[in-house]
Amino acid sequence: MELKVTQGGAEVAPPPEWVPTCQVTIGADLRADLTLEDEALAPFQVRLTRRGELWWLYDLDPERGALLNGRDVPAGHLVQDQDTLTLGAHEVRVELNEAERGEAAAMRGAPDPGLDAAGEAYLRLETGEIFSLARDSFLIGKDEGADLQLSGWNAPAHAAVIVRGQEGHHLIDLGGGKVSHQSKPVGLRTALKDCDRLEIRGLYAIFHTGAIPRG
Repeated sequence: MELKVTQGGAEVAPPPEWVPTCQVTIGADLRADLTLEDEALAPFQVRLTRRGELWWLYDLDPERGALLNGRDVPAGHLVQDQDTLTLGAHEVRVELNEAERGEAAAMRGAPDPGLDAAGEAYLRLETGEIFSLARDSFLIGKDEGADLQLSGWNAPAHAAVIVRGQEGHHLIDLGGGKVSHQSKPVGLRTALKDCDRLEIRGLYAIFHTGAIPRG
């Protein structure tokens, strides 16, 4: 996947070191993967998440009015080649590679796989970003395959994982240290309840049960 950014018709080049991986956040914050200098945007406005050869788009702050192809961003949109986001004064056009393009076209209209899963839950970071926990496991770490990527030279590849089972969600410290639940160190396996506060290597989040709020 490549992103082509324009402002007022002129192309804006992404930072040279920026390369899309399995997760891309776009917003006004300098910590976003793609930072756009625009007061109309939230710190983290949208997120693109890769699953296999498919990319899914999520609007993290619908009140700011991001548009997809001229319309409101739907919940959990399966990205297609040449989809265009309007983010404040910027436009971001998605260009998929051949494999991604073919897979996306074949699956056009498919629902977000996390929306209808039983035992829905999500994480809300202190930055306002929201991450679905609908799948059976959610990996947090510096590894490029992590669902939530940590930054910093000393961040472990695999810091923690949230797993979902018949008894709900549990947080597991994978040995990287500095993982706490309700301000206490995490044991081998810690059960999570609605509104629990988590800290993982300096990243703060609140665990919520239920579907991700829309609007």
